[in-house]
Amino acid sequence: MQHPDTYFYSRKFLLLASSLLLLSLPALAQDVFLKSGINATTYDFREKGGVRITNFLPASGASYELGIDLPFRTFEDSTFLFAKQVKNQVSFTLEELNGISGSKTTSYRSETRFAGLSNRISVLGVAGPLEIGITGVLGASTLLSGVETINNSVVDLRKAPEFNGLFLRTGLGVTTAYLRPNNARFSLSYEYVSQSRLSRKFDDRLRFLTHNILFGVHLPLN
Repeated sequence: MQHPDTYFYSRKFLLLASSLLLLSLPALAQDVFLKSGINATTYDFREKGGVRITNFLPASGASYELGIDLPFRTFEDSTFLFAKQVKNQVSFTLEELNGISGSKTTSYRSETRFAGLSNRISVLGVAGPLEIGITGVLGASTLLSGVETINNSVVDLRKAPEFNGLFLRTGLGVTTAYLRPNNARFSLSYEYVSQSRLSRKFDDRLRFLTHNILFGVHLPLN
């Protein structure tokens, strides 16, 4: 049985972490950005022995981020592979991670919203006004709301232990950006992200495997 305070403490942890970031990081930031896009998510739901419980199909949802760009390092010597810059982004995330499955007699759909914190390191090459590079993602998220519909029966997923607690977000991606003369930037990125529950006290294991496409607007702070 799920501990009754799991949902509460997960949200409390993220709220505290978010408050610390809001107080400490903006003074170091170079840009503020807003990203939005779409995702396709597949649930990977398995028993303790690794046997897949249900075969899920990819389901679409929306993704949003609000964050800041932090200066990290610039390479003046172009002999360092293709890299000219290493950038760090810290953001608050809001994602719809939905799932679809079913058979001849059963239809299943879940609709969830997860909020979290994300840290992104990008190694970028620069050619005139264009940036292009690879990205690594590390963060955490927790369930805000969710419902599960099996045929005509609806269940509140905040009471489902496999959907609660903190989820670790890890991923890789590619990104490109166009720098305008006023130092504003427009970015387009693709990322493949896996989210797994940190606690292992339940037999069932749930992962979210997500393809994200995000468009961003970055505005300078000075």
